[in-house]
Amino acid sequence: MQTVSEFFLSWKRPTIVKSLGVAALLVALGSTVSCVRTNDYVLTAGTVEGWVIIELANPACPEIVGRWHREFVVPSSAYLCTSTGPTQGLVYERYWLMDVDGRRTRIKIGQDVHARSDTEFDFTNCQLAASIFWYGKGEAITADVSSVIRKRNPECQ
Repeated sequence: MQTVSEFFLSWKRPTIVKSLGVAALLVALGSTVSCVRTNDYVLTAGTVEGWVIIELANPACPEIVGRWHREFVVPSSAYLCTSTGPTQGLVYERYWLMDVDGRRTRIKIGQDVHARSDTEFDFTNCQLAASIFWYGKGEAITADVSSVIRKRNPECQ
């Protein structure tokens, strides 16, 4: 079996063409990988089944740092507010449940995470952007998510 270097050395093309081809391949691969961002949604111990709401782009709330990787640690109230705006571009999302000792267990999309969406709400007295999802069994989804937002934000009536 040939090694990678033996394979490239066996080409019959001039060295400059080989080098340009390899360079183009590395640039294409590198630019694809760097475009994907990762968002981790971490639910803390005590989170009960229901809508999880991450209010985005609210200047009154703390920032979630990170450009390529963001970690949204959601308190057991299932509501998090951040001044960080929506993640642009390709996003790989992971969901976790953190126990009281800080250990994390992966939550499966389609099993315990449902109705995932980034959306904007336009109420009479306020507008807000949010990432939302249902945590729990899919058949248990109840109530309109906007009623949950109104409950958390009385000014949004």
